[in-house]
Amino acid sequence: MIRLAVANGGIAQAPIIEAPTEDEALAAFRKAQEASPLVWDRNNMPEISLALGQCDKNSSGPGVSCMTSIKMSPQAQPLDRLVGFAKGASGEWIATIN
Repeated sequence: MIRLAVANGGIAQAPIIEAPTEDEALAAFRKAQEASPLVWDRNNMPEISLALGQCDKNSSGPGVSCMTSIKMSPQAQPLDRLVGFAKGASGEWIATIN
């Protein structure tokens, strides 16, 4: 939990941002990748791995935006990109890939 000093000497707490775990983020990203119209061979999906960086409230919609480092295969160079995550009605995290 992050605490911020307040001018009057008190302590204010920063709002807690709900974000997916790395496993939840990876599952959501894989599901979004599989649903993408840019993927033409669904039988040959890459071995995607994902590392989560800093997350913050999404300023353009619900959920959070997180800096991620994505590898499309074990041999691939990591690609750093911003990915949005929001909870669906079922409570499952959904990734939005731009």
